Amino acid sequence: MQRKIWSLCLGISIMLIACSGTTKGGESSILSGTISGLQPQQLYLFDLLKQRQGPVDTAFVDENGSFAFDFKPVKKGFYRITITQQYTFVLPLLMGEEVRILGDVNQLQDIQISGTADAERMHLFNKFLGENGARAQALEQEFQQYVNSPKRDSILMVFRARYQSLEEERLAKMKSLIDEDPGLFSNLAIMEQMPKEGAENLAYYKKVDDALAAEYGDSPFYQSFHNQ
Repeated sequence: MQRKIWSLCLGISIMLIACSGTTKGGESSILSGTISGLQPQQLYLFDLLKQRQGPVDTAFVDENGSFAFDFKPVKKGFYRITITQQYTFVLPLLMGEEVRILGDVNQLQDIQISGTADAERMHLFNKFLGENGARAQALEQEFQQYVNSPKRDSILMVFRARYQSLEEERLAKMKSLIDEDPGLFSNLAIMEQMPKEGAENLAYYKKVDDALAAEYGDSPFYQSFHNQ
């Protein structure tokens, strides 16, 4: 899998919280929920491996902002759904699992997710990435006022140190999440953000690879990671 796929998945991803949902036939939905204030429309579910082939499922949003997808993936994979033009997110989904959503369209930054450990891990990681990225962007904007300063070079060193601190925080967060449960499928998304230099970082690649090999060895997502 090319890295550009993950650039879509992460950073702009927004994960969501908890509300039960069923299909018309009464069977549990792999992805359902209610986002109050969301206008009636159609939502589309895309398989990240087959995005050019169009959506794998379509759900209609009713007047209450509720929707449900009943697609049944036989293998766990990453799927994309766009809620608004500003909010797209990606979830690991598998037939038999139930990921449930609750939120408000006017407070999408507070939308959360529950239902599976993988979905909750994606939510936690993407929320952290968003906050970390916002702080980095604010740091860059703060530096702009010193661009023409005669002390620009010394000031730049200070800002580089502050930015490096954010990078170290990001790396520490990734490692702590992996240490909690290296066998989660969602770790494949986290590892796309992990530096490939350094013995300690490479040890985390090996840890995740070993933890996922038995259960997900035939997954195209895992095989792409393993081949790295």
